[in-house]
Amino acid sequence: AANGQEAWQKLTDGRFDLVVSDIDMPLLDGLELTRRIRASRTHAQLPVVLVTSHGADNEKAEGLRAGANAYVSKTDFDQTSFLARVRELAGGA
Repeated sequence: AANGQEAWQKLTDGRFDLVVSDIDMPLLDGLELTRRIRASRTHAQLPVVLVTSHGADNEKAEGLRAGANAYVSKTDFDQTSFLARVRELAGGA
């Protein structure tokens, strides 16, 4: 999706096993998208991974408080760890 509002619309129109969202998105940021997902009866249990260029602990805590299952910083991104976490959250091996 090009922005958070489009992501929310796609989510409500389709079926997904997991959401990976950047925090910094126009119209609806990743934190608010996560809050909407958690408030939705239909999608409340959907795993959410937030990705950001921000690496501060307080920002990570804010993402987790919003309901994210995982928080990934682009500054110390490790593809192997990321994919393992995504598989775990999506219920795959």
